[in-house]
Amino acid sequence: MLNSPSHTSTTGRRPEQAGVQPRQTGGPQDDRSGSEATLASSLRPRGPAQLELVERDLGQETYLLAQGEVDVLTAPRLARALVRILHTSQGDVALDLNETLFLDSAGLHVLLNAQRRLTRRGRTLRVICRPGPVRRVIELARLVDTLNVVSE
Repeated sequence: MLNSPSHTSTTGRRPEQAGVQPRQTGGPQDDRSGSEATLASSLRPRGPAQLELVERDLGQETYLLAQGEVDVLTAPRLARALVRILHTSQGDVALDLNETLFLDSAGLHVLLNAQRRLTRRGRTLRVICRPGPVRRVIELARLVDTLNVVSE
């Protein structure tokens, strides 16, 4: 049974040698429906990922405003800022995402990690995020209560 032609391995062969044609996307041959293409373009803004962070020490709380996109490329920058705040300031942290255009799983990971580290030190993370696409990502991940998300 193992030597029958129907069980021949294609390991080491290019896909076209195995009878599989590579699929090209993004060009005229792209067979995604219009709604899929619209959805994909609405999930992330066009252009290079940008994130600007503005920090204010308010005494009992450190306020951090994130403007732009928090994704796999920019999440490490947000993580570094939150770690620095964790080590250099006292009190709670308020992270304002109202001017954040995009948030992906890498950004959620940074928020959860910061929340966990602050909780271990008896401090809290408050995420300020009004209804919109970023808030929807947090809601879909069921993290509104965990991250202490408020609208204002």
